[in-house]
Formats: sequence, C-alpha cells, structure tokens
Amino acid sequence: MARGDLRILLDCGAGSLHRLAEFGLPWHQVTHVILTHFHPDHWGELPMLVY
Repeated sequence: MARGDLRILLDCGAGSLHRLAEFGLPWHQVTHVILTHFHPDHWGELPMLVY
C-alpha cells in the first residue's frame, strides 16, 4: 500500500520482496510493515527486509 511518502507492506512471507520488485517498489523504500499474525508464511522474509 502506498500513500504519500508511506510505503506499507502487509505481511512479509515468501516471495514478498520479489513481488515488491515486480511492482517497481525497491525494498528499501518500505516504511512500515504490518503483520497480520505470527506464522512464518506471513513474516518469513522480514529478517531479509530488516537486515
């Protein structure tokens, strides 16, 4: 989701970073991440996004 300067990623499961690239949004432009729940299929790529 994007609005103004905000770039919000809803969940961060497998393939999320690849899909960001497909949509033309570099991972480093993500400003917020919302996790709907704490299962690996919803947060699995979060460490790669943070580090």
